[in-house]
Amino acid sequence: MPTEIQRERTLAVRSFAFDRLSATAAVLDSTGVVVDTNEAWRTFARLNNGSDQSTGEGVNYLEVCDRAAASGAESAALVA
Repeated sequence: MPTEIQRERTLAVRSFAFDRLSATAAVLDSTGVVVDTNEAWRTFARLNNGSDQSTGEGVNYLEVCDRAAASGAESAALVA
C-alpha cells in the first residue's frame, strides 16, 4: 500500500505532466464545472480575452459554451 509521501509524489508527477501537455486541456466534474486546467488552456484563454474567472477552476464550462453558442459561436455548441 502506497504511503502518503508516495501518493503526494505521484500526484505531483501527474500534475507536472498535465500542465506540460501542448494540447489545451481541462478537467470537468460531472456537472461541467472546471476542476483543473493546464498551462496551454490558461494561455489560450488569455490570448482570447478570457480569464481564470471566466474559464478557470470553479466555472461551469457547459454554461460558458451555451452562452457562446447563443451568441452565434457554432463551435461552442459542438464543444458542449
